[in-house]
Amino acid sequence: MRVIHFIDTLEGGGAELVLINVLSGLRDAGWESAVVSLHNRSKLLPEVQSLVSNALIASDGLYSFLQPWSRKQRQEHHRLFSFVRDFEPNIIHANLGASYLAAYKINKRFDIPYVLTVHGVGRWWPEPKPVLSGISQSLSSYLTRVYMKRSFFNAKTILAVSKGVENSIRRRLPNLTNVTLLENCIDPKFLEPCLSPLPKFFDVIMCGRLVEDKNPLFALRALRLVRDSYCNLKAVWVGDGPMRNEFLQEVQRLEMSNNIHLAGWVSQSEVMHLLDQSSCLFLPSKSEAFALSAIEALCRGLCVVMSDIPSLAATYHDVAGVRFFDSLDEREAALEILMTLRTGGLKPDINGLLDRFGRQRYIDKLALVYSGSLHT
Repeated sequence: MRVIHFIDTLEGGGAELVLINVLSGLRDAGWESAVVSLHNRSKLLPEVQSLVSNALIASDGLYSFLQPWSRKQRQEHHRLFSFVRDFEPNIIHANLGASYLAAYKINKRFDIPYVLTVHGVGRWWPEPKPVLSGISQSLSSYLTRVYMKRSFFNAKTILAVSKGVENSIRRRLPNLTNVTLLENCIDPKFLEPCLSPLPKFFDVIMCGRLVEDKNPLFALRALRLVRDSYCNLKAVWVGDGPMRNEFLQEVQRLEMSNNIHLAGWVSQSEVMHLLDQSSCLFLPSKSEAFALSAIEALCRGLCVVMSDIPSLAATYHDVAGVRFFDSLDEREAALEILMTLRTGGLKPDINGLLDRFGRQRYIDKLALVYSGSLHT
């Protein structure tokens, strides 16, 4: 059986790392895979190529699959259709926004069934009734929403990565009947025991892109309050992004240069190494679909302090080792971090995490989704 996985970019975000984990599991299960990335940011391409039969990197903009307006876009369409025709997939699996549009276009061209994995609500999400509201909404934006809605209704199955995402889909598109929950899976390497326990160099670790949704400036202000009672505080942020300069400026403004280290983007092996050197994970996000870093941290034995936004609360409310704080309250976040550092908190249930988020469970369910899509 052959499947082509579409993804917007291979830059190194959470959705891409989940895809790499899934590709490895599908290969072990005997599925043959190919990958199409719809943008030329391809930091993870070598790792992807080691797991698949073939990979295609598109070189044009993410949303050029609505209509090939330019000669270059028409060439990209030709490359894409040729790649699909040569690989002869049984099914297509699209993983992010632009990928949904590409899957829909290919389905119309080749009648290949497709599955969508939805990681969160984005700016290109379909609305229940797309309406062109004067000149405030561009034609391309309007068309994108219309085609995105068609993509959702034509998909064989829509996989929501969390209960919060599933609720968002059903709220926005209440007439959809093809939505099911399939929570993300943990990379098995995060379950490997640490052969020689490392000293806890960092009290707090934070993981994610430096973007507004991850709330990095809120995190710094909360940690500044922690330092008032925990003067030797050491914290590290793992990740990079457009808010890098603003983050560093805020570190300087709060006089926390000796307390905060910015690690930037690192490999998954280095993430695991940094988790083993840390005491707790701080997750201050104000928008998050699943927060895979929380599962990774719990599997390494860390307690997690996270914001109580609905999507995270729905996923982690019954998980041992997780503490919540009011997502708007820096003082409450600081208090929860202090209590975790001083008391250690409840220890994570590793066996329970494996039962719920293990990769083999995910691959078994995904294979059933693929088979059901082929025979519907």
